[in-house]
Amino acid sequence: MRLLRHSPEKVWAAITRSEHLAHWLPCDILGERRAGARVELPFWPETVQKYGLTDPPLLGEIRVWDPPHVFEWTWDVDLLRFELAPEGEGTRLTFTTWLGDSTVDGVDTASGYHICLELLRARLEGASGSTAAVDPAPMRAVYLAAFETERAGWINQYEGAARLLQKRGWGRPPQFWPREGGGAGGGQGFQQGSAKRTRSWWWKVRWQRRQSR
Repeated sequence: MRLLRHSPEKVWAAITRSEHLAHWLPCDILGERRAGARVELPFWPETVQKYGLTDPPLLGEIRVWDPPHVFEWTWDVDLLRFELAPEGEGTRLTFTTWLGDSTVDGVDTASGYHICLELLRARLEGASGSTAAVDPAPMRAVYLAAFETERAGWINQYEGAARLLQKRGWGRPPQFWPREGGGAGGGQGFQQGSAKRTRSWWWKVRWQRRQSR
């Protein structure tokens, strides 16, 4: 979520028009602006050059087109949703993304979108920029540390739950950690899709603890 000191109409233009997208998003959005429209999402030339991209442009679809409130669209298998709401004299921007590929590195995704949103803020202030011109390493390091801290907390909870379940003869909770590769920093990572089951087991343990007191 970002609080921006600009009207929803100005922010809407910045998140939907190509002349603004070039300054904060890695790709353009080519096609009609309407719900149900198929769009082509070519990376900007400087991004193609920086990363040596050779694949054809990804495709997407505009799912929600509700100016100047909600812009939701797919980027290949991912879903991106931008929600705008008046906040005082400015706008509250809420950005949400759902990743269609569970093997994607969450650290890269989170830090990348953080950079995009900061470039968007700068664009609204009149600055020119490009995602290709930003070194992602410093922001990635911040998110890597945050992900590792969160993961360590979950692992401690998981192991504590496992010990209690085994003590009471319930067996271990669903295997959530560890998984080799694909996680933050390329080491042990989260196995996405199992988090909800593991969390429900943990809350069951906490409930049983309260009942046994």
